[in-house]
Amino acid sequence: MKALCNNSAWGFGSAKSLISGTIASRRHSIGWSKRISGGLDMRLITSTAILVLSVLPAFADRAVTEDERVKLVAAAQAEGCSGGKLEMDEDDQQFEVDDAVCADGKKYDLKFDMQMKLKRKNLD
Repeated sequence: MKALCNNSAWGFGSAKSLISGTIASRRHSIGWSKRISGGLDMRLITSTAILVLSVLPAFADRAVTEDERVKLVAAAQAEGCSGGKLEMDEDDQQFEVDDAVCADGKKYDLKFDMQMKLKRKNLD
């Protein structure tokens, strides 16, 4: 009868160790869920920060002033191009004409320096 009451016959050890193991296991699982929750919060904060920082460069362009617009249109026309979206890239200190239609009928992105000299002409 003693052998049937002894849990060690089934590989569980004593009843006391079985109960204390269950409590320790429960404490461990609670700590695990808190760590997961904290990790998710940290991942959310990190993901949000990365998203915000990746969007910031998109705000580096500004609309051109009227004086800049007149000069930029003239510079684009000198290259045989017209139309497009005119912008000033503050980061690169250059003017951009996006989607300008040039003499060959194709669309280009034009980049001009601060003196309105063509730096690049990329097929769009």
